[in-house]
Amino acid sequence: MHDDVANALAIRLAARAETCRPVRERFLLYTQKSLVYAQSHDRAIWLACVRYFAAHKHLEETTETREDNTLKIAALQKERQRALDKLKRERALTIYGVLLKYNILLVYLVDRDEIVELIQSCLRDCDLLILTQDSTDLTIEDPRLATLVATVRKLVEQLAIEAERYDIIDHVGFEIERNAIIESMRGLAVEVEDAILLLSRQPATTLGGLRAKLYLFKACDELSSDGDAMAALKLSMCRDLDRLLRYLGNRTPLLGAKTSKK
Repeated sequence: MHDDVANALAIRLAARAETCRPVRERFLLYTQKSLVYAQSHDRAIWLACVRYFAAHKHLEETTETREDNTLKIAALQKERQRALDKLKRERALTIYGVLLKYNILLVYLVDRDEIVELIQSCLRDCDLLILTQDSTDLTIEDPRLATLVATVRKLVEQLAIEAERYDIIDHVGFEIERNAIIESMRGLAVEVEDAILLLSRQPATTLGGLRAKLYLFKACDELSSDGDAMAALKLSMCRDLDRLLRYLGNRTPLLGAKTSKK
């Protein structure tokens, strides 16, 4: 019982922290239901989440001190990573468990790898809860989103091809060709940014749509694409996940779904 009280306190502290403002705002919508329900019906997720919040708050408080705590901070960073890894592996048995994962996701609006990994974990849990892998064609589910996704993919592929061409002739004697490729890459980079911005403004109405956005997010990250467009796509995916979770949360059979872990 003592651990439960300490964990609950850690959550409240983290939720009030200025650096966790998105979490605090989301807690206003989800805390009462998701925390209470998951504590009883999705215990493993609940414990994984409170472990992370405690680790996050401890690291934050230690980092903010002016003392030389290099070794302590390194140890706390490892503990935070272990807590996150545990949460990613843990399967939510109810939609409220997924909501708790989503609250953790909001803490990581800067780190791309963590965002990708937790969204993938949430999608996996949603797939298992509704017993589907979203195999239907996105062009049928959401033709507008499918068109935007296809546009981004095509531009990203063209940009990658130009980058390969540049690598092939990147030596003395091909200045004119290299300059032409550089100009082409600059133009394509602008087109990619614009296409991603358009995509970020189109809501994903299905898990498949969100998965398609996530795929592009990873692909663009591998090309070192950055800037306002990627930030917009990142927030767009979080909004999509939030909306899909609230929709699933209103489907009563999913609230208390219990299936055995594999």
